[in-house]
Order: sequence, then C-alpha cells, then structure tokens
Amino acid sequence: MLVSLSDYSVRCFNTETQEQLACLRGHQTSIVNISVHSSKRYALITSSETASLWNLDTLERKRKLSIAQNVDLLAALFIPNSNSMLTCFKDNSMLVWDAESMDLKYELRSSQSLDVTYRVFTCNSDGSSVACAGKSNLIHIWDIPSQKIHRVLQLAPETKQVKQLEYLPKHLYPEEVLLAVCSNGVLRLIDIKESAEIWTIGTYEHKVVQISCAEAGSILACIMDSGNINVYEMDVIFKQIQASKLLEQKKMHEIDQQPRTRVTKVQRKATKIKDMITERVENSKTLSHVRLREILKEYGEFPEKYRTFIWKTILRLPENYDSYSALLNKGIHPAFAEIHKVYPIRSLKLLRVFQRLLSAVAYWAPVVTESTFLPTLAFPFAKLLQNNQLIAFEVVATILVNWTQKWFDFIPNPPLNILSLIENVFSYHDKELFQHFVRYRVTTQTYAWSLLQTGFSEVFSRDEWMKLWDHILINEPSWMLMAVVAYTLVNRGPLLECYEVEEFKQFYRYHNGTGVAQVIKETYKVICTTPSDLNPGSILQPFHPLNKGQYQLLAKFPQRVKNFPQNEIDRIKQEQIALLKSDDVISWSKR
Repeated sequence: MLVSLSDYSVRCFNTETQEQLACLRGHQTSIVNISVHSSKRYALITSSETASLWNLDTLERKRKLSIAQNVDLLAALFIPNSNSMLTCFKDNSMLVWDAESMDLKYELRSSQSLDVTYRVFTCNSDGSSVACAGKSNLIHIWDIPSQKIHRVLQLAPETKQVKQLEYLPKHLYPEEVLLAVCSNGVLRLIDIKESAEIWTIGTYEHKVVQISCAEAGSILACIMDSGNINVYEMDVIFKQIQASKLLEQKKMHEIDQQPRTRVTKVQRKATKIKDMITERVENSKTLSHVRLREILKEYGEFPEKYRTFIWKTILRLPENYDSYSALLNKGIHPAFAEIHKVYPIRSLKLLRVFQRLLSAVAYWAPVVTESTFLPTLAFPFAKLLQNNQLIAFEVVATILVNWTQKWFDFIPNPPLNILSLIENVFSYHDKELFQHFVRYRVTTQTYAWSLLQTGFSEVFSRDEWMKLWDHILINEPSWMLMAVVAYTLVNRGPLLECYEVEEFKQFYRYHNGTGVAQVIKETYKVICTTPSDLNPGSILQPFHPLNKGQYQLLAKFPQRVKNFPQNEIDRIKQEQIALLKSDDVISWSKR
C-alpha cells in the first residue's frame, strides 16, 4: 500500500504485516496522484512539478519526467493493457509515453478550443480511451489510438464541476460505466454506450466527496461529506437498475457538435422539474410524495413557480370551497377585529387578506384565540398565498393540525411539553452549549419558542424561509422541532460569545446571516443521530391531511384553561404579544 504524506514523501507498507517497507522521497510539492501498473511492479507518483516512475520491486526511482516550467502537471497514470503512460497538464494537453524507453509516442491535443478545463482523468480497462472532465458539466471521451475526441457527455445544468472520474471495472455490467463525482455531491453512473445515466448516489443533504472502487468492481466505497464511508455492493445496484429499467427511462439526447464529435446531453426525469410539472400538472400521480422527495433531495428546494402546486400536493389539500365559504360568511372574528393596531401592515389588501385568514381559522378552531402565536405563524403564508385565500387557509389549517400538535395543552402559556422535548435533544447533542445556556438562564422560551411561533420567518429571508418550509412540509411534524435544535447547533460559535439574556433574545429574533442550507443539512444529521427515546416523533401523530368536505376539529380547550381566571389569561397573552414585536410582521411584509 502506498500512502502520500504532508512532507511530500510516499510510504510503502506491507498490508499483511502492517510493516513499513520504504519511504519514497524526491518531490518538492504535494503529491496529487499515484498510479500503479497492472503488473504491480511500477508506480507513477505525481506532484505539480514532476512525475517519478518507481520500481516497486527494488523500491528505487527508475525515471523522472521533465516537465515544462510554465505548465503544471495534473496527473500521470499508466494506461491499462499497455506499456504506456499518460501525463495530463493544466493547458488541457496530454502526452502518451512508452513506459520503458520514456519516448514520447504521441500527443492528445484538440485543434479547437475546448469548453472545459481538464482537472480529472481516467482510462478505461482496455486502454483505448481516456475520459477527461473538470470545471464544466462536460465530459470528453478521447479515443487514444486515433488521438481524437469521439464523444462529449453533457451532464445536468446544476453540475458546475466534475471532481472525480473513474471507469467501473467491466465485470458486472455488460457495457462501460463511467463514475462521475459532481460538485453538487452527487455520484452519477453513466452507461457510455447507451448514453444513459443509470444510477445516482448521494443527495443534497448527504454529499459524496470521493470514491474508490475495488479492482473486481464488486465493491464501491464513497467518502461522504459527513466523514462517513458508505460501502455499496455493485451487483445489488445493477440488479436494481435492470429491474427498474432505468436505462430506458433516462435516455440521453445526442446533439452533433462537430463532424467527429458527439455531444450527449444527460437528462433525467427530475432534471427539468419545470417541464415535468408543466406536462403533467393535472396528473397528481406523477408528483407522488416519493418523487417530490427525490426532487427535493437533488435540488434542495422546489421551483418557486410551482411551489404552491407542490405544497398542495404534499399536504393533500381538499379544497373545501363550501366549508371555507361558510367560515368566511361569519365575518371578522372579534379576536382579530383590531389586528391592525397590533400589526399595522401598510398594504390594505394584505391586511384584509390576513384578517380574513385569522378570522376563518378562529371560527374553525376557537382555541387559537387563546394563543398568541397564530398571527406571526400565519402571516408569511397569508402574504405568499394572498391571491388564493382558500389555499392559504387550508395550508395554515393543515399546519395547525399537524405541526402544532400539543401546542394548545398549556395555553395561554407556551407548550412546555414540546419545549421540553427540544431541550432534551439539544442537551444530548451539545452538552457544552447547553450548559452555557443554563449558566446564563437562557430558557427554551428564548431559543426554541421564538423560532416555533414565528415559523422561522424572523431569522431567514423570504427565499430562505420558503426553502426551509419545503423540507418542513415534506417531512413528518417532528422535523420542525429538530430544525430548532439544528439552528442552535449551527450557531454554537456566536452563541458561546453571548453572555446576556438580551443578546440571546436578539439572536433568535433577527436574521444573523445563518445559511438555511446549513441548517437543513444539520437537521437531517440531528434526526439520524438522535436516539429513538429522545426523538419527538415518538409522541407526535404522523401527518394527517384535512378531511374532504367538512374540516375536522383542531383541539378542545384544555380543562385548565376553562378554570383559568380571565384576567390572568389576558395578562399572559399581553406578555406574549409584547414579545412578538409588531414591526416583525411589517418587515416580513416588505420582503
């Protein structure tokens, strides 16, 4: 086994005895690539300034390639099934050498300017072609004997760079398969002959960083951005490919780029989301929950133009026009008759929409009038869906039924049971930060309830908020509670620098530059690493849509509320309203 180290040396180990056999020195810069000859007798070790050919039997350097000073060397590798080696440079040139005599055999260089800057290279098993890619979504396939590009593969537009290329050993699959690790963390398996992307590994939340394949091609190891190493049995994957007939489903369209070059454009069903939804917008079966989850994992968010339709599909909104009209006909609810005094929204149209939405919810579920969170939770949806008020109502109602479970158990106080669940998960994942909160008397009402009752709308921009809610709505209700923990964990650095309660309050009430993508990624990580006995999902009911025809009841008034003195209820509500500053809704209305 050859291992390159930070001191520019390469150590040679016996894998059976774990004994170090030699230390290979001679490079002045970092090692970028190691290639071993199929006979196992030679190794090509590459740094940016030179490539050295080592004899592994004698552990001596046999040759040193001289490199032009003005062009950096990217890689040097043995060409399989031959006695040749390939050197690749930053100017997109490639030279083929005789490994014994070190004579230059020929040069691979395009007569035309290329649309890709090469950074990664790999040869197929018979040594007839080399695949090259880099800072582009293009992959060039060179035919080595003819010294020409004979095919160009164009990956999906979201692929900005190919980070690693490998040919899969041709043992388990009848055709050549190219493995491409892309900049968005997705590993794409491409059948070159069939011009088809046949499989993907990795998602937006769980990115593939680097891969290594066994010589026989039976095992594929993927290093993930989380630090985990995922190991896949390729025969299992190929059986699934054949069973699902993905080859026929994901054909690529070929476009002639030049007489001797074919550009093969990789297109998957989920690549052009807008086209897919436009063509099948009336057929909800093509937008199944599973399909939408795959789209969200791939792209991180839903397309804004179709977000309303997708949310309707996810939430299975019944669109009960008659029931909704009956609620509207009751007029403005007394609890929200003067909502403009508490939340002075400048747009009169938006204010009327907001007031009607709150009133309809209050007549449907009177218990919400004893809480204080409804206006701040509902306002972003009122603004986003103001041109379709039925959908706005049903979205908010569905959220209340599913994502605010047990929030009314202690009204008008915050839901102490829910906050306790969040506290337990938080303390499990970061004891140091949790103790910091305890030391400075920062309670769940400060760091958890402030996020929940506003639906994160105060700490994210409009676009970020919608992206977060894409993930909240497609997952089970407990996902949002885990997002509260994730938001805190992501911000542990600045939070450890807070020492006053007011500082903590400000941190959880205003946008502080936290990236929503990082919070989403951390949320999935928290869910995967939280013990089942601490997971809030164990006490929450799974998602249940609104009933068709007549809406179901939300919640009854808890007995403790019935026995609570009215003046005490009013006092607590006023305290909660004071915490929810009116300018928060105004500022969100401007986004």
